Amino acid sequence: MVGKSNYYIIKEEALPEVLIKVLEVKKMLECTDVKIADAVKKVGISRSSFYKYKDALVPFYETSKEKAITLGLKIDDKPGFLSEVLLLIASYNMNIMTIHQTLPINGLADVTCTISVTEQSADIRALISEMESKDEVRALAKQAGISIAEKKDSQEICFVETNYLDFLEAIGVEGRKGFFVLDGKKTVPHRGLEKYTIGQRKGLGSFGKKVFVTKIDATTGDVFLGANEDLFRKTLTASNLHYVSLPEGEELGRCLAKIRYAAQAEPCEVSLFPNGRVEVVFDQAQRAITSGQIIVFYDSTRVLASAVID
Repeated sequence: MVGKSNYYIIKEEALPEVLIKVLEVKKMLECTDVKIADAVKKVGISRSSFYKYKDALVPFYETSKEKAITLGLKIDDKPGFLSEVLLLIASYNMNIMTIHQTLPINGLADVTCTISVTEQSADIRALISEMESKDEVRALAKQAGISIAEKKDSQEICFVETNYLDFLEAIGVEGRKGFFVLDGKKTVPHRGLEKYTIGQRKGLGSFGKKVFVTKIDATTGDVFLGANEDLFRKTLTASNLHYVSLPEGEELGRCLAKIRYAAQAEPCEVSLFPNGRVEVVFDQAQRAITSGQIIVFYDSTRVLASAVID
């Protein structure tokens, strides 16, 4: 369990220049596609300085009646524990606005939830203190006044300073080889499955026309190519259904769903099947539905459930 933390609100003019530049880098990363190496170079600090202070610095935005607090948790993957955390937040008279949970790795899952804090809410410090007292919570970071919905989806691995392809190559990991498949025929060998994602257009080579990755077959090692319109479909199935705000086993029915974190929530109809499986039919065709990604279901104000796309 991590030790108790103290939090302070400090005027910008009292901060050392290096800390102000760290905040500038964080803002650039949230609002643009710039890489960390380019951002720190632009403001004039080292990457080591950025990594040293980035998690300890958060801008504070005050509103007259309400503010949004984003909590980042790393919790043990234990049945029912996430529900306990959500109930704890509710017990402090705080409303959960958004929630996102990654797939567990080595028994730990990352959970990010944005909560609304009003004048009627209990002290946020008391909530943080109680969370830190739980053995299942490995780390806790606080971001005040930052809406997670405005933050761009992470494209890299947090502990890798270069891109993940350079990292995999450096440690000797070689992806499965195979062929590009276009119009039902195998064409030329590709460079390894790890270098391609559904919907990708760049880095595929020349095929005489504009092509996109439409399917990746991990069994054969083949990467299928097609036109942009081939990427759109209205129906998907998903497994490992996880209920968040709905009672276990309740029908999802008509709701909204996002097929990836940065996607727009779209209207759909959800049908339940045995063993935690669902079929989702969208009103409008969705682009680049990808196996293994998380689909999250919403109503107008709540996260209802999530599942893993087949």
